[in-house]
Amino acid sequence: MVSMQGDAMLTIRGELPSAEDLSEVRGVEVLTLPRGVRSLDFLAPVIRQLEVIEVPEGSKVRADFSVLEAADHLEVLDLAGAVPTAELDLAGLHRLQRFVLPSPRQSGHHVVSALANPHLRTLELQHATEHDLDLVRAPLERLHIWRASKGIAGMPASMPLGSLTAIQLYRMPEFDFGWIERAVDLKTLEVWRVGHLRGLRHLVDRAHRLEMVSFDDCPQVDEPELATQVDADRFLVMGRTNIDREAVDRAFPLPDDWFDGEPLESFWSFGPFGSAAAMEVVERVERAATPGDVAAIVDPALARIELVGAERDTVRASIAAAAVVAAALGAVFEEPPTLNGAFGTPLELTYTGPSRWGPGSWAPSRELITRAHRVIADVAEASDPEAWANLLEDPTDCFDVIEALESSRTALERALAGSGS
Repeated sequence: MVSMQGDAMLTIRGELPSAEDLSEVRGVEVLTLPRGVRSLDFLAPVIRQLEVIEVPEGSKVRADFSVLEAADHLEVLDLAGAVPTAELDLAGLHRLQRFVLPSPRQSGHHVVSALANPHLRTLELQHATEHDLDLVRAPLERLHIWRASKGIAGMPASMPLGSLTAIQLYRMPEFDFGWIERAVDLKTLEVWRVGHLRGLRHLVDRAHRLEMVSFDDCPQVDEPELATQVDADRFLVMGRTNIDREAVDRAFPLPDDWFDGEPLESFWSFGPFGSAAAMEVVERVERAATPGDVAAIVDPALARIELVGAERDTVRASIAAAAVVAAALGAVFEEPPTLNGAFGTPLELTYTGPSRWGPGSWAPSRELITRAHRVIADVAEASDPEAWANLLEDPTDCFDVIEALESSRTALERALAGSGS
């Protein structure tokens, strides 16, 4: 299927576009290629006019991406779900501003040349190492690091930080803030599931005040008594931690209107899974003793009426039900959230990969896959901004949420097809 999003964004899902389909596009999203297609060469006639190319997480498009080397108008390149089969030189794309690197297990090393592109402003990395960051020479404004399981404890001295305004760190064993004084323009710092945080004193002593700092699920923080002195306009501490959260709440009180309208951000900033019941399921999963316990917790979870509340057909209910599956998988198997929240986690018929107990696997029941697919479809079909007015500060952001769910929806459809009718 080929479909248009917005004025000039083309989505490819299992069917190649015609020349007419491509003629006016400025952006292409590739979810799946037709059987037997092993390259993106079909984009060659229009590659120099494309400004956006996205292969979102969960797509797993295995192909030759060499045609991208000629994309000299490209500004955004998201390869989170790409599995490149040949090495590319992307350092010379002189308009590239945002790049998402696939994880090394998806041949991220074939496109690592983009890290040396001097024009980048936003960079997202999965399973990053300090060697990857050593390649960065661009004056980045935003940096997102997902699942740095080893090799990173801070920012290397070679990396320019003077223009950095926002950094997000998710799922890392440890991190040290000793570098932060070099980031003179930094405004936002988000840390989620970093096991050991060191150098809190540097946040207290820095000469440049931060606007927003958040620590979510950071169990060990050195010198936790310094938390109330962090030099920031707002400081949020959530989840497991040795910081005195009540003291932080008193030192950094939230404004009275913080929860008004339940803005979408709260779904993953405070949870991040849409309801207290959903969060309770995720916490039980994280306490599971073996991979075998995971199925016993997650498989029946979506059948519980209290998970989605009394109004199970509302947008909020669907978000909560859809998110708990992605969140539970992520909690156990170290799958990352994305910029779009927990919804980016791919849902496969069978997962095999790293877990907290070593290599693990889990096959969710067909009933769970079917229900998760239904509630995600409910969200995608509820595209009327009026239906979202009580959830979003700007109800037109519902289209961003629908886009964020696409990778999970695609993976669920693939899982259903693979498990038979």
